[in-house]
Amino acid sequence: MMRWASRLWPLGLNGSCALVVILFSLAYASYALETWPFNDRRPLYERYHLVRVSRSDLVPVLSAPGRLDSSRKTVVRCELENIAGGGSGGGSSVILTLLPEGTPVKAGDVLARLDASTYDEMYRQQMITVEQAKASHLQAQLNLEIAELAVREYREGTVQETLKGMEGAIALADSDLSRANQRLEWTKRMNEKGYASFAQAMSDKDVVSRMNYTLQRQVASLNLFKRFTEPKTIKSLQGQVKAAETVLGNETLRLQRQLERLALLKKQVDRCTIRAPQDGVLFYYKGEGQRATASIDEGVEVRQKQPLFFLPDMRKMEVVTALNESVVDRVRAGLPAKVSFEALPKLSLAGHVVSISQIPVLQSDRGEDIRYFVSTVKLDESSPQLKPGMTTLVEIALARQDGVLAIPHQAIRSDHGKKFCYRAHDDELERREVKIGHDTCEMVEVLEGVEEGDLVALDAPKSTTYVEPMLHFEDTGSVHAYQNVREASIR
Repeated sequence: MMRWASRLWPLGLNGSCALVVILFSLAYASYALETWPFNDRRPLYERYHLVRVSRSDLVPVLSAPGRLDSSRKTVVRCELENIAGGGSGGGSSVILTLLPEGTPVKAGDVLARLDASTYDEMYRQQMITVEQAKASHLQAQLNLEIAELAVREYREGTVQETLKGMEGAIALADSDLSRANQRLEWTKRMNEKGYASFAQAMSDKDVVSRMNYTLQRQVASLNLFKRFTEPKTIKSLQGQVKAAETVLGNETLRLQRQLERLALLKKQVDRCTIRAPQDGVLFYYKGEGQRATASIDEGVEVRQKQPLFFLPDMRKMEVVTALNESVVDRVRAGLPAKVSFEALPKLSLAGHVVSISQIPVLQSDRGEDIRYFVSTVKLDESSPQLKPGMTTLVEIALARQDGVLAIPHQAIRSDHGKKFCYRAHDDELERREVKIGHDTCEMVEVLEGVEEGDLVALDAPKSTTYVEPMLHFEDTGSVHAYQNVREASIR
């Protein structure tokens, strides 16, 4: 003011009068408008919009981001197997052709074809190996049959023939011995009568001795054959049978393994043609976060057990959502929910909570100790416009709160993490710190700080900056399973 006066002073008396007029006008305007330095003389109910603290019935709503998925889906993987330990036939191949994403398919339709040239060549080589194994197996069968026939031949032929021969020789030797004994007796009688010489009698006696020795040898040979030769030969022949059986068993196992490998190679050739296991809509499998895979396209190499496609049942859709740990205790299975879609702003579907994880599975990327619990919301009905992976916003209707003290959101202020409101007291506003509970879009439950019947101001004093009262959770960065979605908050 002095600065303005110093500027106007050189103007003389007229300038001073003008300055007085200006100051008087400013003072009158301040008085009329009830601004500084004059206080507002109006009653408190005229200066502020006051509402009475009363009891209300609240239906809180929890909002959380989510991702649309199907509760029933089949993941189609690369079923090629590593049957060669790497290199060719190492469980990988290249996509030659595939259907466009989003194509409706029926069970058995061809989804993609992989390069099967390597497996075709291995299959042809294996067919040659199988034929060689069959020949070896057949030879082993023949050798076993020959060995079994040799045993039968010896038992039923050679043994019987040998026994009969030996028994015949014994009978013949016994007959010769009997005749020699008779001749010796006749010679002895003739010698006594003087008709035969003593030398003749001794010669006949020698014949009897030789015949007796021959008979004993024949009998001993028969006993030796029965006790040793026959069983030894049979055991030797049976050993050959056992050996032939072992060889046949090995050849049978080898043939079986070669046939199994042939069937496995045939299966690999068939698996290079990927077919739909059920009806559905074709979607390429891309994965999420650290599990993200390379894009599925023609010319791309795929490996063993790699997910390629998935066929969701579009009639059974659900939303997987992340709940902040500070609100998860308010949610339970069975609560109704409303789901809206970022890509379909005009579409909103009803659903209900079906499950909540018992342990946190998601955490902030930035290192803060803020945890999330996965909750699944099942849609009561589906829509042809829905596609798996869509970003959604889930609004879960929490338990109804009946007869609680509540005031409008506009009456709540925030200062350094504390909540407070302005209560009318003795024609002035008294700042009261409050503790709040559940809230809705319009009302908030007050647990401590005010009582029923108190008047609180909706419009803050001019010295107070209005702060959004809604309980937003701090942004903790992207969550792996829900990209480009805001953090959970309570409305």
